[in-house]
Amino acid sequence: MTAPITGLLLDLDGTIVNTLGFLFEAFRHALQPYVTRLPSDAEVVATFGPSEPECLARYLRQAEAAGQATQPAAAVADRAADRFFAYYENGLDQVRTFPGIVELITVVRQQGRRVGVFTGKGRRGAEYTLDQIGLMPGPVEFLVSSDDVIHPKPHPEGVLRSLELLSTPAADTLFVGDAPADILAGKAAGVRTAAAVWGCFNPTELLATEPDHVCRNVADLALILGIEPASTLA
Repeated sequence: MTAPITGLLLDLDGTIVNTLGFLFEAFRHALQPYVTRLPSDAEVVATFGPSEPECLARYLRQAEAAGQATQPAAAVADRAADRFFAYYENGLDQVRTFPGIVELITVVRQQGRRVGVFTGKGRRGAEYTLDQIGLMPGPVEFLVSSDDVIHPKPHPEGVLRSLELLSTPAADTLFVGDAPADILAGKAAGVRTAAAVWGCFNPTELLATEPDHVCRNVADLALILGIEPASTLA
């Protein structure tokens, strides 16, 4: 018999909040003065893993190497990061949570189970986002960001650190994410994994990682957690 899930760990962008489109806009806004060709959505996603400033710096270095930069990457990386956060933090009214996810997280905490967030987002952007949607302070007990680890996903470091904060056994912990790196990090850490197909960029790549559970919507996740969907999606 499968042990009950006592710890819930979630990714943020694409899992709790529907931010991918907005992140693409902010990323391109940040880069616009410094490159001669703005990245596609897929090229932005390819930089994901470290914090937003490092993602931007990574793309700027690539643009410089390809002869598509207006200035040296090292000279403008900090300015690009400032442009990113100014755009992102002034437009968070565009950020929407996925239907039912905040209610589900609230129910899980009311049941006495543990809840945390592990995201590739940097701490500044992640804290700002969680505060704006009322989850931290609130039912989310802690945040592990890319600024808190040496090795980004798919390395298991962030999940292992989260397990220490959750104080739940790996076998009783579920990590929910929308990216292949989330599932791979969870598997490497020995936790149970669930693919949040509702917000993913590339479902085929996500499902190829063979997560323990596939969630097409938040109601699917509620069932895995043993929660009546009507109580979370009302």
